[in-house]
Amino acid sequence: MKTGYFIQRDNKKLILSPFMNPKEAPQWEMLEKVQWVSSGMVDSDQIKDLDKIAYSQIEKGVNLESQEEKYYSRLFISAGVFITVYFVMSFAIRDPIPIVDEIGLASIATWGTWRFLKRRNNQGEMALKKKLELKTRVSEAISEISPFIGTVETYLDGLKDINSLTLADMIIKCHGRDLEPLNEVPSREFADMLSYFLKVNFPKLYDKKEKIKEARKDADENVRLSAYLVNLGQNKNQDLELLALSIICDETIIYS
Repeated sequence: MKTGYFIQRDNKKLILSPFMNPKEAPQWEMLEKVQWVSSGMVDSDQIKDLDKIAYSQIEKGVNLESQEEKYYSRLFISAGVFITVYFVMSFAIRDPIPIVDEIGLASIATWGTWRFLKRRNNQGEMALKKKLELKTRVSEAISEISPFIGTVETYLDGLKDINSLTLADMIIKCHGRDLEPLNEVPSREFADMLSYFLKVNFPKLYDKKEKIKEARKDADENVRLSAYLVNLGQNKNQDLELLALSIICDETIIYS
């Protein structure tokens, strides 16, 4: 069973889809069922949003899988086209500037060949079948209500009114401030999916995650790291609340 998580955050939605990581596409089983876990009933509009995101991720993942499988064959064919066009044009065209025209035309032909083969791979029978099967599983997905997601939503709600200066100190465990514990133990799957979401959407925060974990074990105040987070926290495109949740999820699992 593939599991995705739907988390409500004020007017924002946090969707952790089982198809988030396109590099995992080779492990996606076409007949494996899908479920969405949330804190309450999911309405039709929300289901449409979940389907739309999952469909897009399936397209991306299966396309990447198909491209990687055929990468070397595309490379050799494209290289063969370049060499063939280059030598043919070398004899067919007499120009005052040798090599330049040949390389230009050969490069264009190679680029066109690469694009054609890439598109053909994405639309191959096996790729199309896998996309259709996976999308069918998503359209048939079941919904499950989980108290844990309610706990996560409550936790994030408690962080939203904390200013970035205080929250940064809490994340680093600086000046005697610390994050509140999470009342339930998350699954390793949930924590990993949350961490990957952070990596993709907030790479600057994710890149400091391991340093933050070490800082939380250290007696040093780590003021410099806290200041770095405060600076990022001023940017609305960053999400210190999500970083805090990811940190506390990992710690809860480790110490449970």
